[in-house]
Amino acid sequence: MKKLLLCALSLLAAVLMIAGCGGGDKKTEKPAPAKTEKSAAKHMNIALFWLDKSLEPAEGWNAWSLARAGASECLTTIDENMKLTPVLADKWEQVDPVTWKIHIRKGVKFSNGKEMTPEDVKKTIERAVGKDKRAAANANLDSIKVDGENIIYKTKAPYGALMYNLSEPLFTIIDTSKPAEEIAKTPVTTAPYMVTSFKSGEVIELKANPNYWGGKPGLDSITVKLIKDDNTRAMALQSGEIDIAQKLDKAGADLFKGKSEFNTLEVPSLRLEFAFLNLKHPFLANTNVRKAMAMAVDRDAMAKLFNGEPCGTVFPKAAGIGFEKLNKQTFNLEEAKKLLAQEGFKDTNGDGIIEKDGKPFELTLQIFKKTAIPEALQAQLAKAGIKINIRQMDDTQKNLEEGKFDMSLNSYITAVTGDGQRILEQNFSTKGADNYGKYSNPEYDAVIAKLAGEFDAAKRVELETEAQKILLQDTPDLFLVSSKTIIVTKNSVKNLKKYPLDYYLISKDTTM
Repeated sequence: MKKLLLCALSLLAAVLMIAGCGGGDKKTEKPAPAKTEKSAAKHMNIALFWLDKSLEPAEGWNAWSLARAGASECLTTIDENMKLTPVLADKWEQVDPVTWKIHIRKGVKFSNGKEMTPEDVKKTIERAVGKDKRAAANANLDSIKVDGENIIYKTKAPYGALMYNLSEPLFTIIDTSKPAEEIAKTPVTTAPYMVTSFKSGEVIELKANPNYWGGKPGLDSITVKLIKDDNTRAMALQSGEIDIAQKLDKAGADLFKGKSEFNTLEVPSLRLEFAFLNLKHPFLANTNVRKAMAMAVDRDAMAKLFNGEPCGTVFPKAAGIGFEKLNKQTFNLEEAKKLLAQEGFKDTNGDGIIEKDGKPFELTLQIFKKTAIPEALQAQLAKAGIKINIRQMDDTQKNLEEGKFDMSLNSYITAVTGDGQRILEQNFSTKGADNYGKYSNPEYDAVIAKLAGEFDAAKRVELETEAQKILLQDTPDLFLVSSKTIIVTKNSVKNLKKYPLDYYLISKDTTM
């Protein structure tokens, strides 16, 4: 028994000695719990205000959704300070007035691991130009050829806006070897995130691109949902269903004021709310009638309803394109009434609607999305005796292209690539791809032709300002208010940049 007792005491002493080897003052630390794969993953849920039925980058506005989700890269980009910045093209030079030598960045891979080459860039641009008339207009492409690590890009005429225009997501560089049906659902790009699945017009699922050339993205995966209604988007954020609500209206944004668990980003936007006017309409063909309509609109009152800023010209103040130098469309109801009377309009039966040649001044305003603007515009023009009927549609584009409209309320990013030429050329030039109202003025066309061949940035702004002066004199459209982009996020969302161009949202550095 004594021997057993001695053995037990010896064993206890040995255990105590081992325990004391780490130092008498040091506390024993508990091991950190192992992170599970689920807890370590960073997943973000985003609600957009618009998402089309396809992700085909070279058609319509599909690639804007890719850009918002961090799944689009072009040769260049426009950063949060509105500066043209290299991306997949790391440098370029103008060889002559119609020739550009563009060096393609080395070491870039598509998300499927395939190396991106100058040939891929060539095929992407040619494909976009062949599929989309907006791409054809923006690219001004005569020819492209590969020259080692460069592409030699020839335009049809001198074109100072080229490198700006190639920043548009329409020119997202893709692996063109994939079948068309695959590109429309899961396009393969070089961007920080790659599309893994797409439910048409509803949801995009993405994950981090394991081959991204710019470093590890800040998130592991992203779900992008379409929630059209502003109130529903706000409620989804409140409930925790989403982490980011893009483009809330003022009422929705006010729900989150003073709440520490949310952050609000408010950015002066380059997006203009304006009304196309169909100049083929017998009343709207008259310049003085259009001027009277422009004077009947109280933009200050409208801006308060819309949480925007009065504009009255093509480019909002944030664009820095001549805003302060222009005599913009402004409110003057009495002058509007006088001008209409001068043109032969009169309320002959006392119903509040003016007529001419026995026909009432009655127009239909087509809209895509219900906001505060249509009813405000309707009420303001009614004070001048003009009756406006509002027609909400799922798709206004077809009517625009076919000329089957009187007025159409639209929301455009004006300096869409950081440069003003695109909207001035496409929306108002006689042969412009988006000149739905059929406005035409040879003097204006001459200014735009001169702008196209100007490469000095300051001189380009002067010409863009001159073009606006002509438009304000002719009044082809009603330029209303510029919006503010309001994005509300959970406070766990980090590194979300404030882009004036609202087709940018998620970047490589965005994280949680």
